[in-house]
Parts: sequence; structure tokens; C-alpha cells
Amino acid sequence: MKYLLTAGIVLVCLGVGAIIFAWSGIYNIAATKHHWGITSSFIYMLRNRSIAAHSEDTQVPNLNDAKLREDGFPHYNETCRLCHGGPGYPSAEFA
Repeated sequence: MKYLLTAGIVLVCLGVGAIIFAWSGIYNIAATKHHWGITSSFIYMLRNRSIAAHSEDTQVPNLNDAKLREDGFPHYNETCRLCHGGPGYPSAEFA
């Protein structure tokens, strides 16, 4: 019983410490900085699991559909190209 109480107190302290650490803003989470190995692993796992969980019902469009390309190109060119680049267009410096 004594060990269970100690383990519970340690877990609560670790959780509170993690919240304080996150709240403090000490860790630089910027995409332009390299992260600690464990942080990168956690971010990648979180991203991959989120994509897997939320894309199960996603239908892949027919990329050979000319109408789809005609409708999509202006949108991509205006709203996505600056950050993601494209054929003949490098990513913008701010990206």
C-alpha cells in the first residue's frame, strides 16, 4: 500500500511538472529548430496516429480527372504554393 501511494504521488508530481514545463514556454517548439530525440519521436507518433485515426473514411480523388485539376490548380496556386512550393516555384522564405 505504501508503494502504491508513493507511485501515485510520483506520477502526480511528474504530471504537474510536465504541465508547468509546457506552460513556461522554455522549450522551443518552432519548426525551424531541431527537437530532442524523444520530442521528435512523440511529435511524429502523434501526427501519424492522428492522420490514421482521422483519415479512415477519406476517399482519394481521381488525379487523372482534368476537371479536378483545372478547379484545384488556381486554389493551390493562390493559397498553398507560397509555403509548399510547386513546379518552378520554390517555397517562400517565410515558410
